[in-house]
Amino acid sequence: MMLVVFSSVAIGSSYLMSGFLGVETIEAITLHVDYFSHWNGSITVLGEVEPISGFGKLERTLISDSNSGQDIIFRAQKEDNTNYVLIIRAMKGDKVIAQASTSDSNSIAVISFTLSNQN
Repeated sequence: MMLVVFSSVAIGSSYLMSGFLGVETIEAITLHVDYFSHWNGSITVLGEVEPISGFGKLERTLISDSNSGQDIIFRAQKEDNTNYVLIIRAMKGDKVIAQASTSDSNSIAVISFTLSNQN
């Protein structure tokens, strides 16, 4: 089971096109954060937590060459006291497979899903 995290869709696409990952089924999910200010969060895969943070929007692609499911937990927390909306989502192509939002001060949005061929 292998999960590789890329910050750019272009990099992920070049790996998909090159055949670098072999003949196994390849799954690509893009995680999005949509917010106007500072936020902190994490991506948890197979129990391993990767902290992430940013200002404004984020797009991160997860690529798996595994046929078995991998549970993913994605969270983002507002780092301010505003009531503006922070939105996180996971997408497979143009299809939203999980989404959450929050507008409360310093609040957290959380989504979880299984990376598999059935999404």
